Amino acid sequence: MFQEVPTLSPAPVGTEAAGAKIFQLVLEANARGVYLPLWGTREGFQMIAYLAAGEQNLTTPCSAINKADSVTVAEGYMDSRIFTQMPDYVIGYLTFSDSTVNFHRKCMTPENFTNSGLTDEFKLLGTSFDFDGLEYVSLIEHVALPIFGSQFHPEKSQFEWKDDEVHSAIPHTPQAIGVGQFFPLIFFC
Repeated sequence: MFQEVPTLSPAPVGTEAAGAKIFQLVLEANARGVYLPLWGTREGFQMIAYLAAGEQNLTTPCSAINKADSVTVAEGYMDSRIFTQMPDYVIGYLTFSDSTVNFHRKCMTPENFTNSGLTDEFKLLGTSFDFDGLEYVSLIEHVALPIFGSQFHPEKSQFEWKDDEVHSAIPHTPQAIGVGQFFPLIFFC
């Protein structure tokens, strides 16, 4: 039935209805026993959180445009599908080097994540910090379903090679590329 993995990334303004439909189809397919994963990047990540929280906006203004970051892993991160499949050296790259890149003005804080009740359905796997020191949620996964989200862009290190001021923070190190290459693999394991 489904030939491609659905994504909500990024989710341009005006796509809320389509995003809600995709999210609902993924929930229904998995309820029928059909493995249908969903990944949301940046605004797609925010849309997953918004829909799962009953259409509650959980974002707050932040300053993370053109910012390379590491990910601070949360307690219990190894009890996740993402990290149990991730080789130790990739976890090291993710957590000890600026191997992800962010382009967003809205963030979901750990407090908003917890207060929204999302902890009943999702695991907070990692956080990062904006230019002003605001901690925000950077990586989540559903506790039972193959639904994942990242505030950062795992694809940019590999595929976006713009040479201008707006994209100057995209890391193209072998480590950053290795981190980016890992995330699509979770759909096949």
